Amino acid sequence: MRPHPARARPLFLVATVVVVMGLCCTFCALPPRQTIRVPPRVLSLTDDAEVFDQAATARVNSALLDLKARLAIDFAVLIVASTAGVPIEDYTREVYILWGMDEAVRSYSLRGAVLLVVAPEDNKWYVGYSDNLQRDLPATLA
Repeated sequence: MRPHPARARPLFLVATVVVVMGLCCTFCALPPRQTIRVPPRVLSLTDDAEVFDQAATARVNSALLDLKARLAIDFAVLIVASTAGVPIEDYTREVYILWGMDEAVRSYSLRGAVLLVVAPEDNKWYVGYSDNLQRDLPATLA
């Protein structure tokens, strides 16, 4: 049995107001989005925390550029001292997007892209990768 249209209207209005108020309270309670400082990419290894000396940096860059030439995978490494409270997964995702890694895959006809972010002070690391590499990666990473 359907309620009379005149009686259903106030109930619908009350339900709508409750839902809208709930959404407003939810969004007002969320912390503001943190600004993530992303260093510019320097070759394949960007050592913003200055963990490696110049010779080690050159060796790592050489190895990663060789990997790119042989396997057509853009493998980048970013070392930052800390992610400043930003979850490492979110930080990696932001770097991946800001560095334009997916665009590089399309522009240079690469098989995919991998980004390793290491934050030694946080004792954390995370690997981000392009979707087309998911089937090639071990289940522990994918």
